[in-house]
Amino acid sequence: LSLVLGCMAPDLYDGVGVIAGPSVGSAQSGATGFVPDINVDDAIKECNALAGDKSSSFATQVAIIAYGDMDKNGPDAGFPYNGEDINHPGQYAVVSVNWSDDNIRILRSIYGDSTLGAAINIQSNMGVERDATTNGRTQLAELVFFNVGHAWPAGTGQPNSAKSGGLWMAQSGLNYPQYIAGWFLRNNLRAK
Repeated sequence: LSLVLGCMAPDLYDGVGVIAGPSVGSAQSGATGFVPDINVDDAIKECNALAGDKSSSFATQVAIIAYGDMDKNGPDAGFPYNGEDINHPGQYAVVSVNWSDDNIRILRSIYGDSTLGAAINIQSNMGVERDATTNGRTQLAELVFFNVGHAWPAGTGQPNSAKSGGLWMAQSGLNYPQYIAGWFLRNNLRAK
């Protein structure tokens, strides 16, 4: 939904943040399945069509695409989710990281960004960020959370627990709400 809103109203949304989301125009109910080969081209067309005459606002919109390294097809994917397993909260492999890879490619095309730079460790090595810049300013970033699957990286410092945090929260690790708030403040291209 964040990507759809960013495409529909790039003049209103200065920035877009997405965690493990399927691409614009894809079947949301199929997010746990495979990523179609035509996904990037279709999503670029869909996003530009949604923007219509507002597409010039993409020049100053920023976006951060994030995912957990333990999610499906991730470098450390580990625990396929089934309804009876409550032993790995915050670490289930559900939605392919290939969606996030495609979303980076889609936005690089729409924004006209360069390639992603080198990975930089963030929040005491709880994750890495790679940036793409336009005219020397960060406009797009990829954020990878370590030891997180398909979950909200809450960063409370508490151990991951099905009782206290539920299955879909990674309480230990990177604090995404804190991080993304600072990222948007640092990289807003429209701030005066």
